[in-house]
Amino acid sequence: MPKIIHNLNARIEQAAMELFNTYDYNQVDMKMIAKKCNIAVGTLYNYYPNKKQLFIHVLEESWSTTSHSLDEIYEMALLPEEKLSRSIEVLYDDIHGRKGMGKLIYKILAYQEMEAEMTDLFHQIFFQIERLFENFEKKSFSCIEDSLNIRLAKSLIAIIQNTVSSYPHSREDNLHFIQDFFYNSMHVDLGLKKNYLKEHTI
Repeated sequence: MPKIIHNLNARIEQAAMELFNTYDYNQVDMKMIAKKCNIAVGTLYNYYPNKKQLFIHVLEESWSTTSHSLDEIYEMALLPEEKLSRSIEVLYDDIHGRKGMGKLIYKILAYQEMEAEMTDLFHQIFFQIERLFENFEKKSFSCIEDSLNIRLAKSLIAIIQNTVSSYPHSREDNLHFIQDFFYNSMHVDLGLKKNYLKEHTI
């Protein structure tokens, strides 16, 4: 009778996330993941047909809750500054709480030869983030407007990941720094941020 392994799918996802965080995508293979789970490679293939599908699944699962929260904020009748502040909080807390999500997204940024499925996921994630910057004038920047919002989206993820890693116990200061960085970059009146903070506890 086959041995029943409880919660194996969750173990596989956790092991995969840890390995993808530690090594480059091309350095990880299914044997490494199976070994970390203490299962046979054949058992792993019963759950996922290949490494690419497992990588995409892990990131999609990690991103899904964040995606839903960002969509809710985007639909609210708020000023762009308020939407940006709330979205920064969501991204920060989710990246901090679900260890590894920020690193996985960051690795997709650095991955130069994405296959079609990865490209689709990349666009899905960054569409939700870059639209946060659509309604700002962004007078400080001299780069081409067409690429500016995606550059800002990538920068936001990178800064959040860096502050989470460097100052893991300084949530309030980190959020203030990130918000001020983007507000100042786009010459947004910091009074709008102060009014927001009066009504929301960071």
